[in-house]
Amino acid sequence: MTYSIYHFFVDLCRKKEKLLSVNKLESFPFDERMLSCVNKGRFPDLAIKLNHTNSQFTGGELIELKDSKAYSVASFNSTIPTGEKDVKKLTAGQENVI
Repeated sequence: MTYSIYHFFVDLCRKKEKLLSVNKLESFPFDERMLSCVNKGRFPDLAIKLNHTNSQFTGGELIELKDSKAYSVASFNSTIPTGEKDVKKLTAGQENVI
């Protein structure tokens, strides 16, 4: 199976009616088959699995969830990094695996 941010959004669109009943995005029923890790309260909240066989979609996207009670994009304030993460471990499912 192929995974990418595009596939993630297709899944999200198919389940858009569930967005009305979920108070926190971290409890939304994302398709966990396409995720290599889930970090609640830590960046990244989600990481899409890498695709090793498909050159059109590489996967590996990192996703930060931002809750909002309105139909607008929640602000995203960046801060100076205070640590580091091995992205290869995140996208390979070696850190905080589901």
